[in-house]
Amino acid sequence: MRFPFTAKFAVSLALILVSTAILLKQRHAWERDDEETDAEEAIERAEGEQAKEAGACGVERWAVKTLSDSQAGQVNFTPADTTVDHLASYPSDGPWGGFSTGRNGIAHQMPPDTRYMSGEYAENQVYRVHAKLLRYKRESDKDYHLVLADSRTGATIIAEISDPKCPGAESSPYRGDLENVRGQFDSTFSKPTTHFTDAGGVPVTVTGVRFFDHNHGQNGVAPNATELHPILCVSRGDGC
Repeated sequence: MRFPFTAKFAVSLALILVSTAILLKQRHAWERDDEETDAEEAIERAEGEQAKEAGACGVERWAVKTLSDSQAGQVNFTPADTTVDHLASYPSDGPWGGFSTGRNGIAHQMPPDTRYMSGEYAENQVYRVHAKLLRYKRESDKDYHLVLADSRTGATIIAEISDPKCPGAESSPYRGDLENVRGQFDSTFSKPTTHFTDAGGVPVTVTGVRFFDHNHGQNGVAPNATELHPILCVSRGDGC
């Protein structure tokens, strides 16, 4: 059968339109696949960045920070009540170097896996403070970094919650305490991220072992770089 020119043109045009529609449909399917792949890759990249941000566990004086050092059993775990202001101001400087060097301008060597057991730098006592929680975050070594302020003077110190899953903490005889306080914080406040969360100065009670760190300009660091590290209890109000 012979079609007139106009009929042939119409049939050809219809075939072209059908073919174009099929190609467009296939193209949209490819684009959807590409978008899904891009989304999956974006999620994988984000997870990779989070893992990178989470970082590795710490190294410096890690046994002391996780109560897995040989002298941890000699710590007095009965909390002694004090203030943030007192911890931050006595002694007037810390035993280590940093922005400010140690006593008489001398930067002392930090003992790697032992703690000061006597004198003004003693790290063998648990203290309890009533303070304001200003802000907190998760550090690159996976510790929770809390900035505490004295309710009266505004002086600040750092208090840290160790990660019970890190080496040292895993084998610490006090691992249960570290797990409890980590969960205690997560359930009382929002779970820390790698960026500071403003806590608004909420009243808290914190107990922890006194620890002296280097002063290298940490957020909230005391003049003598004293900390409560590790924290053993944290609560709103007077719960510890």
